[in-house]
Amino acid sequence: MVNQFSADPKAIPTCIMESFHYQTHYKTAIIVGVPQGGTSSVASVVDALGFPISEKQFNFETKTRPTCGDTEEVWTAKVTQINLKLDFWGVKDTLVWRFPSEVIHNSLRNPHYLIVSRDVVATAQRRAANHNVENVRWLLEQLEPEIISLWQWVKLLPSAPKLLVSYERLTQNRQLACEGIAEFLGVVPTTPQLQRAVDRVSSIGGYLKKEEEHSAGIYETIIHKKDKDNG
Repeated sequence: MVNQFSADPKAIPTCIMESFHYQTHYKTAIIVGVPQGGTSSVASVVDALGFPISEKQFNFETKTRPTCGDTEEVWTAKVTQINLKLDFWGVKDTLVWRFPSEVIHNSLRNPHYLIVSRDVVATAQRRAANHNVENVRWLLEQLEPEIISLWQWVKLLPSAPKLLVSYERLTQNRQLACEGIAEFLGVVPTTPQLQRAVDRVSSIGGYLKKEEEHSAGIYETIIHKKDKDNG
């Protein structure tokens, strides 16, 4: 499956690295990757599937990146606040690997990890455009230690559900990718809910633009498999 994931143009956009589900009333989706590495698109999908990420008062990452200097204590304190408010929620943090894996893992309830992969040249070019930098080679050199640090962090994570998401495959086959993410998270979206997730794929920072949907109560209507299984 991994060989197909990386080489076959008809391959599925997602690849389960580790899969099991705790019997719990709580679940947290955590999206990790590198900045400009496709994590915003995945976060938009996760948000649309019933794991709100756009709680601005608790946001871990915005365009101004106010949390870059957060300590472990600040990070976990934010998690505690959200846990008191929401049973199902998501977080995107492309610098989460700056903290020990166990600290992050132990602060989250039933964490499900979505690790986003994107072509490194495309990531560097995106950074160049965002920061008006012409030296893409220099940006590629900056990316290498980030990617190494990320994957070392992932390797040290305790046993938990993990899904590898290809950004390129996600954009090429949005429907299949969203179905795969929904299955991994254990949710059964309606046709309109799944279409909302599909439409979010190309929405840059879309998870930050949907505050109005919280008041509309869309998250309460998502069917989680644990609810269905428990009758």
